[in-house]
Amino acid sequence: MGQEELEGLLSLERKFAKEGLTFDDVLIVPAESSVLPAQASTRTRLTRTISLEIPLVAAAMDTVTEARMAIALAREGGIGVIHRNLPVEEQAAEVAEVKRSEGDLLVAAAVGTGPEGFERAAALVAADVDALVVDTSHGHSQGVLEIVRELKSRFDVQLIAGNVATAEGTHALAEAGADAIKVGMGPGCFAAGTRVLMADATYKSIEDIRPGERVINMNGEPVAVLRAWCTGIRHVIESRHVASHRRTLVTPDHKYYRGDLSTTSAVSMRARGYVGTLERPTKRGANKIGWRSIGEVERGAMLLPRRIRFELPDELTIDLGEFALRRAKLARYRTEIRDSYELGYVFGTFLGDGTSFLNRVRNSEIGRVSWYFGPDEQPTAEKLSDCVENVSGVRPRIAGESRKTTVHLFSLQWARLFARFGKRHEKHLPPEYLVGNPIYLKGLFDGLVDSDGNVDSGGRLCFRNTSERLVELFGLLCFLLEGSFPNATTERPTAGGLRDADVNACLPSYRARLNVSHRKRHLRDFQVVKELDKREVAIELPVYDLEIDCPTHSFIADNAIVHNSICTTRVVAGIGMPQVTAVYDCAKAASSLGIPVISDGGIRSSGDLAKAIAAGADTVMVGGFLAGVDESPGAVVDYEGGRFKVYRGMGSIGAMKARYGSDRYFQGDVEDVRKLVPEGIEGRVPYKGALADIVYQLVGGLRQAMGYCGAGTIDELKRARFVRVTAAGVRESHPHGVAITEKAPNYNPER
Repeated sequence: MGQEELEGLLSLERKFAKEGLTFDDVLIVPAESSVLPAQASTRTRLTRTISLEIPLVAAAMDTVTEARMAIALAREGGIGVIHRNLPVEEQAAEVAEVKRSEGDLLVAAAVGTGPEGFERAAALVAADVDALVVDTSHGHSQGVLEIVRELKSRFDVQLIAGNVATAEGTHALAEAGADAIKVGMGPGCFAAGTRVLMADATYKSIEDIRPGERVINMNGEPVAVLRAWCTGIRHVIESRHVASHRRTLVTPDHKYYRGDLSTTSAVSMRARGYVGTLERPTKRGANKIGWRSIGEVERGAMLLPRRIRFELPDELTIDLGEFALRRAKLARYRTEIRDSYELGYVFGTFLGDGTSFLNRVRNSEIGRVSWYFGPDEQPTAEKLSDCVENVSGVRPRIAGESRKTTVHLFSLQWARLFARFGKRHEKHLPPEYLVGNPIYLKGLFDGLVDSDGNVDSGGRLCFRNTSERLVELFGLLCFLLEGSFPNATTERPTAGGLRDADVNACLPSYRARLNVSHRKRHLRDFQVVKELDKREVAIELPVYDLEIDCPTHSFIADNAIVHNSICTTRVVAGIGMPQVTAVYDCAKAASSLGIPVISDGGIRSSGDLAKAIAAGADTVMVGGFLAGVDESPGAVVDYEGGRFKVYRGMGSIGAMKARYGSDRYFQGDVEDVRKLVPEGIEGRVPYKGALADIVYQLVGGLRQAMGYCGAGTIDELKRARFVRVTAAGVRESHPHGVAITEKAPNYNPER
């Protein structure tokens, strides 16, 4: 090997040598100790001149920190950052309320990067705020650096800036005038709403998946989810392909199992087709298929597994008595309903063209099921009537009119059963009614096609509906019965020719189509999926990832094979980095500059708090962990036997409607709420009680860690050593975490 090649190899190794570690990748190593937890001092620095008694900072989120939270946490020894999803005068009033409360309590407040940021900063300084937080998702950008310089020159106040994930970003913000650095930029993955293929042949949005649930991997096998979490706020691109009706928002560095077509000419593609092209190696003998970042290959093809082993029951039995008020009323009906072609057809046509009616007349409940067909669909109505009679034992009534044909089944029991299927754009097949019997599935498929579908002039099977879940069901049935996923797309809302109809009040429709030649896209193990385009969208938003319990670390997202990002060890500086590594790198740089570091994000337990500080952080910012306490904004609600509080990300539509949170995600001053891109999620979190109890658990766990390490102070804990752990070690460590004092009511080892 020549000197030039050797230097190139070393350069490559240096370039990709950094390994990214997050909280679950490490444990703190115990050490000889004479420190009792109660004796450990948790006093630390927030900024160059501000100190705290405990290293806790409440995040600037509109469902976490307003005056009440800031007062309560300050009394415990921490500090809250008043969010900026408020008019300037209201945010200043929140700060003033904290400063007017008993004692000399500390309070910080968030400002943005736009022109309004200076007006907001002036009002907050006038209200005697102790620190300003420049609240952005990517602090190592020219615009943020300029704002920090300008704020520091105009106002005599401590300034916290971020977020960054590298030593370079830390140096840049410090040179601009920051008095503390906020660290946290997670690894990549998918935006909320990305649909993941589950082992039970349904789809679920990625943000709703929980550990222990089962998904499908690249080999079509059902595998368990070990971990599901929001990895942080990242820049995304928009990707589109023919097997999904959705445009996928994904980080550019996220890996797909793809075919590389960038070295193949259009002429060769037309001559050989996708399969012939991908089966041929490159001129250098390399395989065209492999793991590649979505932004790495300019022209490629997505892949789906050819065979999938869904975990479906073999048969279905419905007891109609479950839907009856009195079993005596069931004498006319068959009460034990089993899976059959006829039952599938009844369900399929109902999903396309049926409606369930329930009403109460005096003290009696009545109901009926109706199907609506066009005047030329009389044969379909007759076939449906035969199937209904076969399944239920009762012949429905057909009413023929000039413009439509209607089938009525006057049955309260069947109306209550079909009420489970939803209405209009929320129609779906309940998961318990999806079984593996191919005859039943064929009836279900035919019912969908005969109601809201058709076979076009080219012989293609088509389906169109306003329910996203129904077009997903049609696609799965195509795969189960025909062996391929269909092409799918979303069509803009239309008024359908109705006079004076407002198109803005109409819903988009989803369309799927299975080509006659679909098998021509089959490789031996995979179905080839044509990519359509990739597009820069110039936004940053929360992204989500799954850790999968299988050697391939793969799952299916928006009908394409993807890798989970937790196993990616090459980290590109300035784009994203797992939190422990990011804190370590930034803290090492900040220490030489004499400024503190705030670890922002990823805290799920007191053990994570201890790890963040051991990695070099001076304080830790906590958001979702504090949502749901008495002192957080929002009302406590009762839902399905539990108590909850509202929790929403600052990038959610609910937060952005107020128009004060949109500039954090660089969306500017958007007048029309419908044009805002939802970048967070809204939902409920369990009610957690008083803040003091949460703080007691977090700080108590931190003190335990300090006792195990022989660290009497926060600075001494920073000298602790870590040990890396395997996936098995992660599972073992959760029930016995070194920094958890006891099983707190808010601690969930599966989170």
